[in-house]
Amino acid sequence: QDMVSPPPPIADEPLTVNTGIYLIECYSLDDKAETFKVNAFLSLSWKDRRLAFDPVRSGVRVKTYEPEAIWIPEIRFVNVENARDADVVDISVSPDGTVQYLERFSARVLSPLDFRRYPFDSQTLHIYLIVRSVDTRNIVLAVDLEKVGKNDDVFLTGWDIESFTAVVKPANFALEDRLESKLDYQLRISRQYGYFVIQTYLPCIMTVILSQVSFWLNRESVPARTVFVVTTVLTMTTLSISARNSLPKVAYATAMDWFIAVCYAFVFSALIEFATVNYFTKSQPARAAKIDRLSRIAFPLLFGIFNLVYWATYLNREPQLKAPTPHQHHHHHHHH
Repeated sequence: QDMVSPPPPIADEPLTVNTGIYLIECYSLDDKAETFKVNAFLSLSWKDRRLAFDPVRSGVRVKTYEPEAIWIPEIRFVNVENARDADVVDISVSPDGTVQYLERFSARVLSPLDFRRYPFDSQTLHIYLIVRSVDTRNIVLAVDLEKVGKNDDVFLTGWDIESFTAVVKPANFALEDRLESKLDYQLRISRQYGYFVIQTYLPCIMTVILSQVSFWLNRESVPARTVFVVTTVLTMTTLSISARNSLPKVAYATAMDWFIAVCYAFVFSALIEFATVNYFTKSQPARAAKIDRLSRIAFPLLFGIFNLVYWATYLNREPQLKAPTPHQHHHHHHHH
């Protein structure tokens, strides 16, 4: 009997393949390329009645097979850069013909990111699985919740991992008249922003404060004030260019872009203020002095208000819609 051909249909019912992904490690999330790498177990289970046996007569509870010896559904990952690298760990069959297939795989997965709230963003990384129906039989994918999970020590540098779940919403889409069943595994993560505060936000804030120090300098000492204001404008320019380097060329403004833009506006306004004061110093010294006095209060006040609003908006992250996670059965017996 040809065991490598698909199991024959029983009364037209589809063959269900239960899938699970257990993450061993995630690494190298690349903002620019919008990819991440994953190392995980893929477990599949389905029923092939041709492989059923009598445990008493054969004297074994479980039979094991080599991958070439029996039919295995062709699972493909939709959004991986190249085909996954897979090592079959174990194929075992229980007396009723239920096949348990386990492989360890690694892949580079493409998953688009949304940078509108960057660097206070939360992302959902997707791993999409499809299985192709065979000519003789329709195959559908289902999620085996007990086999979905992650190692406790899975970490992604620069990110907090919130949850790893599978969405049981198989989208069947026809391809060359053969149905494909699709599953969506979701890894929810949120970015750690401490690095960006030190790298970009604090320097921007310091630069703005520095530009406002010039309001306290003597109006007559033109060179000193010029140095202050021009230096801060150039510093802001440099900061704004370097802040974008780690991102793909997205068309919209990120949360960080808005911050830098406002800081830039403050620094530039200080330059305009100085030009105005300088213009009035000779002709109307009283007016010039008044502009400086006003600026000393108005500029810091406005910048303070802006910061309050900005940090209040972005620091409380929008609550992630948490899918109820099943009790994770840590079945470590096959992970060694």
